[in-house]
Amino acid sequence: MNPRNLTRLALLAVVGGSIAVFATRQMRDARAEVAPASAAVLETAAGNHVVMTYFTTNVRCTSCRKIEQLSRETAEVRHAGDLARGRLVFRIVNTDEPGMGHFVEHYQLTSKTVILSRIEDGREVAWKDMGDVWKHFGEPEVFHAYLGEQITLWAGQ
Repeated sequence: MNPRNLTRLALLAVVGGSIAVFATRQMRDARAEVAPASAAVLETAAGNHVVMTYFTTNVRCTSCRKIEQLSRETAEVRHAGDLARGRLVFRIVNTDEPGMGHFVEHYQLTSKTVILSRIEDGREVAWKDMGDVWKHFGEPEVFHAYLGEQITLWAGQ
């Protein structure tokens, strides 16, 4: 390799490293601005209930939309009584929206998923990543059973 190519490579490495440092600092600063205290990450109404959250982003594929649809059906059709009694809350959170990035860190999100959270006296006391929704979205009955079992278990406690 000649000296000219070595110099070019060294300059590219410096520029690439600078961009990486800048991006890391920007992400850290953005997280610090929006992250609430961890104990208050999922404060909701007083009382004991389960919150089922479908976490999504601005980029949504056909499979993602299907998981959202099946999650909504599980809540609104299969567990309509729990919704009506306030024992279940269903919501959709887009982690790309301003102020929602703290969920990525709190729930250690690496992709779109459904998280069940147990709420006692208005505070989250436990949560579970229902990541197998990706395995079952092609089988609606299995999907509903998979989420429904956990909702029933957690809402009954």
